[in-house]
Amino acid sequence: MAYASYQDLIEAFDEQLIIQMSDDNGDGVADAAVIDQAIASADAEIDASIGTRFAVPLNPVPRLAVRFSCALAVAWLYTRRGVDKPASVLDAERAARDMLKRIAAGQATWGEPVAAAPDTSELDVRTSSATRVFDRGRLTGF
Repeated sequence: MAYASYQDLIEAFDEQLIIQMSDDNGDGVADAAVIDQAIASADAEIDASIGTRFAVPLNPVPRLAVRFSCALAVAWLYTRRGVDKPASVLDAERAARDMLKRIAAGQATWGEPVAAAPDTSELDVRTSSATRVFDRGRLTGF
């Protein structure tokens, strides 16, 4: 499940900007595959940033995760085009990454309940082995 949608992107940023950055065939319509790839890239970055502290993918999705996904997806669209990002996009991208670092470090929260990553340090490990075929008594003299 993606953290953001096309609708979220156009609510966070100008729709014409989104179309301009994703319209590969020049028909004046945003390319859904490009938008999906941008959001998937943003979501992967979010998951990688917080995956040691929270169960990912986040479910339910916190509002901040939607905002961060939008900011990182739009930044990805600019990078993909190879054009300079406007200050508003750079600021949103920086703010998202900074806050993700703080959340991952436990210095900030999502502002709403999110499932923690399972604690793997206390796993119960059990081993067993078959009886020995050759013991000291059977190997005497060899």
